[in-house]
Amino acid sequence: MKHDKCGLSIYFYTVSLKTPAREWKVLDPIFQYSINYYLYKLQHRLAQGRTTNRFREQIVVRWCVFFQKCDASSFRELQWISQVQ
Repeated sequence: MKHDKCGLSIYFYTVSLKTPAREWKVLDPIFQYSINYYLYKLQHRLAQGRTTNRFREQIVVRWCVFFQKCDASSFRELQWISQVQ
């Protein structure tokens, strides 16, 4: 799995459904913007060293689950893990 400069795993081509990330569809542009915003917050937190490897792993798992479900409860969970504490 690849990692960006902040150490956050964002290489999602090997999620459990084996669906390439480029094929995931989010039709609502506002919804897509929100996803990008929370990913930015996660990267910022990691860049400051304010998390752990275990937390990074949880982010990856939850992110993959979010895209597989793509429902309201998963979106709220994504909001929760992206809060800067």
